[in-house]
Amino acid sequence: AYYDAEAGMEKMTADLGALYEKTKSPTAATITNLGNDKPGLPDVGYNYVFNVQANPDGSPKSRVQTISAGDFAGLSAQIIPINLDVTATRISGAQAHMTRDVEVAQIPVFQFGVFSDSDLSYFAGPNFDFGGRVHTNGDLYLAEGNGSTLTFHDKLTAHGEVIRQTLVNGLTTSGNY
Repeated sequence: AYYDAEAGMEKMTADLGALYEKTKSPTAATITNLGNDKPGLPDVGYNYVFNVQANPDGSPKSRVQTISAGDFAGLSAQIIPINLDVTATRISGAQAHMTRDVEVAQIPVFQFGVFSDSDLSYFAGPNFDFGGRVHTNGDLYLAEGNGSTLTFHDKLTAHGEVIRQTLVNGLTTSGNY
């Protein structure tokens, strides 16, 4: 029953992540309705609940908070607290109950000096010196060379990879770049 409950909890977490990838601002009811898609394991019954409070307009209740740790520390985010609650009951009567508190952090992009939804490239031309945060939802390509430098004074983050030996077009940076 414990492993069945753990499987249910992991499915809940994955379903919530998939919802936010598909819909950036789901309603509280849409989040709650994820509980209707219970795991289909044989000989296991599930009580499967997404607990989220709603505002009068149907949006999930949230608070604004400064992120304290991780890649986005120091940025302000709209935090949506959600409680995941699963009980798995085996046909034998064995039962396990788990809860997990999660927080969805929605970070406004205006806090970044540069924000890209796709791959982002910086390569040597004139010297480049930048003071703001840089983030890409794709890969970040950084190429110095030919006596030019790239200098960043704040955090660089990439959802994909940070690549320093290849340009976005596939050419290596060992040339005259």
